[in-house]
Amino acid sequence: MKKYLLVIMFFCLGMSLFAINPKQYVEKNYKDRAVLFTEDTEDWLDQKSVNSRSPIVFYNSTSEDIEFEFHELKTKFNQVKKDVVRKIKGRDVVKIKAGEVLIPSMTFEDIEHIVFLFKEENKYDVLGYSDDSKTETYTYGQVNGFSASNTVGLNGVMAGSSETRTVYSIVFEIVKK
Repeated sequence: MKKYLLVIMFFCLGMSLFAINPKQYVEKNYKDRAVLFTEDTEDWLDQKSVNSRSPIVFYNSTSEDIEFEFHELKTKFNQVKKDVVRKIKGRDVVKIKAGEVLIPSMTFEDIEHIVFLFKEENKYDVLGYSDDSKTETYTYGQVNGFSASNTVGLNGVMAGSSETRTVYSIVFEIVKK
């Protein structure tokens, strides 16, 4: 029995020693062309009303047009398992003109670890913050005899309660270094 526990312990230790976490993965594969944001929003967001339903917004605050790929790193036990290019408006490469805002139909629940991959090394940085609040009404109860929750604007007879929440967008502002 002790042998099995030792084998399992060494196996788990070996997995963590040879695992490549998102930060190491980005440094190894993309070097200075990439900017990484992890799902730990407490490090880079200061707004408590950000949640999984928060929409994502891209803002180019530079004086030039910018192109980048928007990647998501999928992990298991903090080890990168998959690097996926997330298409925005049907394109792998996102193009934003100087001073423009791009609002894709993507919310924060859709992504795990975010990587901005630029063509040029060490030229841009990305700031993440919350802004642009909107109010959503959530209704709980029964509509025409069926249970309903997190619904907005259902038609029918409603019995139950509702709640209004303020949700903030997550803004990724691209700036020159």
